[in-house]
Amino acid sequence: MVSRLPSSDPSPPPAPPERKSGIPGWARSLIAAAGLAVCAAVMLLANRERPLPVQGSVGEFSLLDAGGQPYGSSDLRGKVWVASFIFTRCRDTCPVMTAKLLLLQDAIHASQGLAEDVRLISFSVDPERDKPSDMKNYAASFGADTSLWHFLTGAEGIVEGISKQFCLPVGRGNLPEGGQSPEIIHSDRFTLVDRIGRIRGYYHPEPDDMQRLATDLKKLVRENGGSR
Repeated sequence: MVSRLPSSDPSPPPAPPERKSGIPGWARSLIAAAGLAVCAAVMLLANRERPLPVQGSVGEFSLLDAGGQPYGSSDLRGKVWVASFIFTRCRDTCPVMTAKLLLLQDAIHASQGLAEDVRLISFSVDPERDKPSDMKNYAASFGADTSLWHFLTGAEGIVEGISKQFCLPVGRGNLPEGGQSPEIIHSDRFTLVDRIGRIRGYYHPEPDDMQRLATDLKKLVRENGGSR
């Protein structure tokens, strides 16, 4: 006969003693903050180097520059460029746009070697009245460096066709009272184009967008094999 001890509920085992890391609380906080800073830096770098999207392309074209010489897509091949659409008699958005590009021109010159890879292009949306001499006077009035910044004009149909390639078509409004020509309607956006004629970004002439344009321009120069 086997005797059995009366059953009873065993008491739960005691909890193991808390292990201490030996690292002071302030040090643990410092390590955690450093880890967060590293993660933030990695994310910022990843975003900064993320390729710009391709949003279209610009075909072949040839117009006249402010010196009356042919200038077009073949001259821009291998360059990163910023396009805008203006006209010299404009008293609204065009002077603002040109002044913004003047600041970008100065920033390009301030970055060593960048002017070798970059061009600024202003297309006249009023080519019937904007002759090369008008474009030359307009460029001079703003202090534009025409070795870097080209003001182009030509046949009206060609310019309108180019604007459509940028998805920024030019329009004609109503004839102003007492005016000799209808109002010209065009976009105030700048367009960033890469070395092989692909559209990589659109920008308004507001400070935040202009800063983004300057940053993206340098990014695109690096992406396309430039040294800056």
